[in-house]
Amino acid sequence: MFVRSLKEAFSFVLEITSRGSDLQLRNYLLVITTLIAENPNCPLIESLFAKQLLGFITFPQLNSCSVQKLTHSREDLKMRKLLLNLLFVMCKNVAALQLFREELVMVNLLQLVNPPVAYPEHRPASPHCFITQQEELQLQALDGLASIAPVMLHDYMSCQGNTYLLLLLERCTNKDARVSRMAQMQRCIRVLRSVTALGDPAVNQDLCDQGAIGQLLGFLILMEGGYDEDDVIAVEMMSNIQLILSELCETDLHRKELFGSEGVEMVVRFLKKGPQKFYSGLGHNKLMISTIDCVWSVQPNFACAEKN
Repeated sequence: MFVRSLKEAFSFVLEITSRGSDLQLRNYLLVITTLIAENPNCPLIESLFAKQLLGFITFPQLNSCSVQKLTHSREDLKMRKLLLNLLFVMCKNVAALQLFREELVMVNLLQLVNPPVAYPEHRPASPHCFITQQEELQLQALDGLASIAPVMLHDYMSCQGNTYLLLLLERCTNKDARVSRMAQMQRCIRVLRSVTALGDPAVNQDLCDQGAIGQLLGFLILMEGGYDEDDVIAVEMMSNIQLILSELCETDLHRKELFGSEGVEMVVRFLKKGPQKFYSGLGHNKLMISTIDCVWSVQPNFACAEKN
């Protein structure tokens, strides 16, 4: 009953004049909806309220009424981010996954990960504002993918999710290391870690076929050569990359060979850093453990290195 009332209130707010206070009320209703969605027994799907809300992610202009078109205002940006956060909450409910498929959620998340470069028709006040908003939505979409991709793995693969992420990672490493780029790389690697951790042969083979081992190894070597030991984001990324490489190389001799002597030398340098910052709280304990895991996964390479 409460969910139905919430749906009616949300629909009513969409139909009234789009003043700032109306937009804020709409977003407050979304916050309440997200809190309710944390209860897996709430009738969010049965009431068709979830389907209505997902429409604003997948086809925002078709689902916006004539009075309240989604624009690039701060309140509309907040709405988009709240909707993406709602996906993260709902994906824990198995019943929601079929609705996600029907509403093409995976397709739209990946489009947000690699947004078009064309400037929108209903443009914001400045190009800088537009780019900033795109980056905020991109980060939110990547956060959602880290949870949604593992439970919708078939859809992720059908939409060529690995390709999207590797292309994004390549673009980020080819540009200046701004904070936003580091955040994009961090979240991109988190998604790759979440899907490789499943140990699915098709996912891992697809990554290897696209040269992920060489790409990730090159990025890791680049970071290892000049990272700040107090940089929590850098330490996390290096830990996750090593875990990804461990998963990819563990059971395949050819992939171990792709890791190569350069990879072995890099891992040895990590080991030589020792446990000085193990208890620093910056993630060096995880980095050390992931390094050991990487050694275990590519151990034949270490045997060859010792002979040489």
